[in-house]
Amino acid sequence: MEMRDSRGSEPRGPGGKFAAKRDRVARTGKLTPPSGADPAQRRGPLSSPTTPSARDAPTHARPNSDQGAGLADPISASLFEASQDCVKIIDLDGRLMAMNANGLCLMEIDDFNPLKGQTWSLFWPEETRTQVADAVNRAAEGVVARFTAECATAKGTLKVWDVVVAPVCDATGRPAQIVAISQDITERRRVHERTALMSLELSHRIKNVFAVVDGVISLSARSEPDRTGFVDKLRRRLNALGRATAYVSPLDVDRAGLPVIPTLLGLLSTLLEPYGATMGAERQITIKGADCPVGHSATTAMALVINELATNAVKYGALRSPAGHISLTVTHVDASVGLVWEEAGQKLDAHPKSAADGFGTNLLHNAVIRLLRGSLQRDWLPNGLRISITIPMATLMH
Repeated sequence: MEMRDSRGSEPRGPGGKFAAKRDRVARTGKLTPPSGADPAQRRGPLSSPTTPSARDAPTHARPNSDQGAGLADPISASLFEASQDCVKIIDLDGRLMAMNANGLCLMEIDDFNPLKGQTWSLFWPEETRTQVADAVNRAAEGVVARFTAECATAKGTLKVWDVVVAPVCDATGRPAQIVAISQDITERRRVHERTALMSLELSHRIKNVFAVVDGVISLSARSEPDRTGFVDKLRRRLNALGRATAYVSPLDVDRAGLPVIPTLLGLLSTLLEPYGATMGAERQITIKGADCPVGHSATTAMALVINELATNAVKYGALRSPAGHISLTVTHVDASVGLVWEEAGQKLDAHPKSAADGFGTNLLHNAVIRLLRGSLQRDWLPNGLRISITIPMATLMH
């Protein structure tokens, strides 16, 4: 069982507040209210639904050393008490049987006795109870379940919990009990929300910068119409960088409140979307292969590479007509990622010699070799083109 500390800066030394609470639970089986506490303090969902608040409950709770007595072996019981998360033992009918000392502290429960035997799902907000009950039912069938939800403590402190619900099997391999491990991710969620807000503001400002630069380029091009071709190329590359930057902005979160990591296949789809449908029966671009994370530093170079390949396909290659097709395949070989760009169905206008020294070709080589520290091989085929690119995994994820 992984032991994680989710309490941030809570004192945990021998003289710390948390350690004192934990030791008091170990001696008495309950938490005594701090001196001067308001007896009318708001109660949370972990006040028993059929008994008075845990604050008002009798003080004859059994010692905490017996809380894990129902576990199969001493090692499991030791892990039960040692976990820094809130660990609960639940029977197959979904009723609370025990909770570790750290869990009582996290849930701000003064006395576990009034809660023992109560249905665990009833302590959660009404909109979450079905999800909790489903997780218990799955664990009773031998399947590990996981969910994230908000739930207030016994004293009304609202927290966000990442919960794993798993079966505890007997000697025959059948579920005999259920263990629910709840990690407090409230602070992590708050940190991410603040980061996401700043990221959203930064993303908005970056988009404005790209828009301003694009406008300046357009205004400058009006006075020099003979440079229209150069201006169009520059604007396409700028737009590709803008799309790549927007894709890797860490705004999405998973169910545990962590940022969703951008992936290579997702980035490729985003960059190639303006050049032709990548989904559906009439798609001209197919992206397939093994996915992997892609880092912020690598996205700029990848945007330049893909934009250059797609632009050349529109001007000289497979995207000049509906009959053409592009296949982009991603493979993993050892510690490297391979990208194979294949164009077919359209005879190419460019010749190897005429394309060797162009600005776009030099840009492509510099982006792959210098920025991504990879390698590039171009093979001209009778009815198409194949470009093989190899990039170190570490560089791509940076």
